[in-house]
Amino acid sequence: MSYSQSDLAELKKHYAKGVSELTLNGERVRFRSLSEMREIIRDIEGQLSASRTLGASYPEYSKGT
Repeated sequence: MSYSQSDLAELKKHYAKGVSELTLNGERVRFRSLSEMREIIRDIEGQLSASRTLGASYPEYSKGT
């Protein structure tokens, strides 16, 4: 499943309140614990940061001065 930045924000908002049950993308989700919820948050953060770094990069060269 692909997550968005808004999904992450919603999850973090509920985590901060101590709520372990929420509706995300129209699907009701219940976490067993807040620690499980935190692991999911870390996983989503990793997926989102990886997707940002998949863009093209171009090396820069310099002849020096």
